[in-house]
Amino acid sequence: MVKIRNELIVGTILVSGVLSNHVFGSEKLGPNALTVDKTATEPRSLEALLWDAIEVADGPNSVPELERLIREGANVVTNDHHGSTPLYITCCTEGLELFLRHTPPIDIDSRDNYQNTALHHFIQLYLTDIDPEGEEEDDPHRREIFMLVGHGANPCLKGNDGKTPRQLVQMKKMTFFSEDPEALSEVRKRLANMASILRDAEEKWHAAHPIVR
Repeated sequence: MVKIRNELIVGTILVSGVLSNHVFGSEKLGPNALTVDKTATEPRSLEALLWDAIEVADGPNSVPELERLIREGANVVTNDHHGSTPLYITCCTEGLELFLRHTPPIDIDSRDNYQNTALHHFIQLYLTDIDPEGEEEDDPHRREIFMLVGHGANPCLKGNDGKTPRQLVQMKKMTFFSEDPEALSEVRKRLANMASILRDAEEKWHAAHPIVR
């Protein structure tokens, strides 16, 4: 039930399946009263809902909601205020695969406001989260890197620091593991493997684009 008292609306609304109590207006009911800007009553765009869904997507169970918003007309070929496309911020491989298959296609080499591509983004995440205690093929973000390269991402592009993805990997020092020689050795081996994979990707990309240098 919604009551109106002195232009203040108090009620319960349904947001994404969650009941929430809200007070709309600016008049205070007391020293700890909740006040919400009236713009909160405006419906959110499908694109805004899509970005929210992308940010919390954490596995295959998240994909149906992404697919529903796309079916309803959410524009996937878009950028957020950082200039990032959905390829940058999807938090699960299933979501990334969905966006890589989207028609019309999202520009896989689109640069954000910092001149980085999605491949740069996932390389940086990989370098931050690499785990020498787990299996190499299970390293966080390794699969996403392979997916982007496999779908034609240009591994030769330089980011905002003037480095290609391979150069970022080769320059990483991993001083965090300096007190654990065994872990440091394992991390260096994995970085060398990743650099080799990216070098092969560069050669294949140049072979497929002989005029572009």
